[in-house]
Formats: sequence, structure tokens, C-alpha cells
Amino acid sequence: MTNLQHLVRYVVALLLVRNAFAFLSPVAVQRHRLVTQISSETTAGALGPVASARSKIKNDLQATSLEVSSTHDDPNGSHITINVVSPLFEGVNRVKRQQMVYKAIWEEMQGAIHAVDSMVCKAPSEIE
Repeated sequence: MTNLQHLVRYVVALLLVRNAFAFLSPVAVQRHRLVTQISSETTAGALGPVASARSKIKNDLQATSLEVSSTHDDPNGSHITINVVSPLFEGVNRVKRQQMVYKAIWEEMQGAIHAVDSMVCKAPSEIE
């Protein structure tokens, strides 16, 4: 393949990528940020994202033991660590347990919380 053919393919690929993201106008991006911010504020209320996530996990999963904390001294709480013990985890595999936790904090994951860096989900029978 000649250099000209490589250049043509590169330019075509750039145009395709540019057109694929054309819908992301500055107005659309700003609207998305505003909706995300409002959603986060509404969900978290006065609690903040970590406390809101803690409350939802405790209520939705009937947690008997729960630790939700910011990871790496993250002041925004956008990265969190979760350790939870719930009777609802009895007989449930590890992946399903994590899905249950993510379902409980789904709204927070759409806004203020960016990632769960560590998650440990245990049933009461698994605690020593």
C-alpha cells in the first residue's frame, strides 16, 4: 500500500470519527452536564454521594455490615470502596452479588460516583 493510500484511509477515518460525534454539540454536552449534576444533587441530597450510596445499599440489600468510603483520599467521593455483608447474598454467586450492589447505587453511578475501585460482598455465613 502506498503512502498516498495510507493518507487517504487516515483522512477518511478521521472524517468518520468526526461525523460520528457531531451530535455532541457544545449545547448537548452542556445539557448532559446539567442533567447529570441535577440528578446527582437530587439523588445525593444533603448527604453527598458516598453517604447516599451507603444509605441505598443498606436499605436495598438489608446489609448487616457495611463500609462505603472514598478511595485514595478522593475529596469528591467519585471513586469508592464497598465492603458489604447481606443475608440476601446467601447462595448467590460473586458476580450476581456485585450486580445487586451496582443496581442499588445505579443513580449515583450515573453522576457523582465515577467508579467502584474495590467491592467485597459476603453473606453472614461467610464471616469468620
